[in-house]
Amino acid sequence: MTITLIREADLPLSSWAGGTSREYYIYPQEATYGKKDFLVRLSTAASNSDDPSAYTHLPGITRHLIILEGTAKVVHEGQYELCMKPYEPVDVFDGGWKTVGQGKVVDFNLMLGKGVQGRMSVIDSSRAFSAGAPKIAASHEWLGLFCAEGTAAITGTGKSFDLQKGDFLLLEDFSRKRPALNIFLNGGKLIRLDAYLE
Repeated sequence: MTITLIREADLPLSSWAGGTSREYYIYPQEATYGKKDFLVRLSTAASNSDDPSAYTHLPGITRHLIILEGTAKVVHEGQYELCMKPYEPVDVFDGGWKTVGQGKVVDFNLMLGKGVQGRMSVIDSSRAFSAGAPKIAASHEWLGLFCAEGTAAITGTGKSFDLQKGDFLLLEDFSRKRPALNIFLNGGKLIRLDAYLE
């Protein structure tokens, strides 16, 4: 099992037409967002404009999107539209759809390529848990905890981690030993993500 603590302060801030973004993780390591050859990508993005903005066309990618700050109107042309507020709902959609978002927001993105299944959820209270085993054998697994608000202390696997807002804890390849973790929140919220490669 590999455990990585990624500090927001250590990540470069990139600019796009409507704001800024940070890439927290990409898999495989040699993949790039520009080439669209990744299987897993985690990032945050901030929109600094109220003008409508088209999402990047990502055919073959399933996107999981959650708003951290602000309110956005999201329109998936020919599919559905919704008003997204902090932490609800998690919008799961086809990256190949024509999608437009409008609103000044900060969001968190999980992008999954072919053969990768996953989900995102919100943790808003202290608790103990173990990563759930997928229903099928997985060749690679991920469990991520992103600190969206406040602070969090996470213990387990013989280690302890203190997360500030914007920090991200990632556990990989734990198929043979399911990690048991304890989470202690201090006015915080965590975004939990689970993913596995078939």
